[in-house]
Amino acid sequence: MASEIRANSITSRAGLSTVTMTDSGPMFSGITTFVDNSGFNLGTGSSIFTPASNTLTFGTNSNERLRITSAGSIGINSTSPDRRFTLYQDATTRMNLKSLANSTTGIEFGDPADHNIGYIVYDNTDDSMQFGVNAGERLRINSNGAFRLNGAYGTAGQVLTSAGSGS
Repeated sequence: MASEIRANSITSRAGLSTVTMTDSGPMFSGITTFVDNSGFNLGTGSSIFTPASNTLTFGTNSNERLRITSAGSIGINSTSPDRRFTLYQDATTRMNLKSLANSTTGIEFGDPADHNIGYIVYDNTDDSMQFGVNAGERLRINSNGAFRLNGAYGTAGQVLTSAGSGS
């Protein structure tokens, strides 16, 4: 004989939805709204949660894997993304996509202690591409295709210039 629970009404804090009790737990249908610090598990180890106001997280294997913050920043394997998009491959490798000031965009490479130790930046104000190593610009290609290494552009007609000892 199967067990049954009968009730005259069920109160749902989940918005405009129907709650059906099953042997595997409550099932929601319709428009469902969850309050802060709530969520649900999908099968074993997968989840969708709202740990704070206007923040959404997705998890697998009982660990948070993706977070969208109230500012619209996205973090993969990061619970506190500080750029528009932050990707941690592991605890020591980090990559960011970001919009910078003055119509520039870029990709930063680094680790938790130094998020922009390496970078690639495109500057829309002068149409140049910049490459950085060890947190400093090392190569720039300007809008006419000339490039420079660690220094100022050369005189008119020069395609490559280099600054520093041993150039």
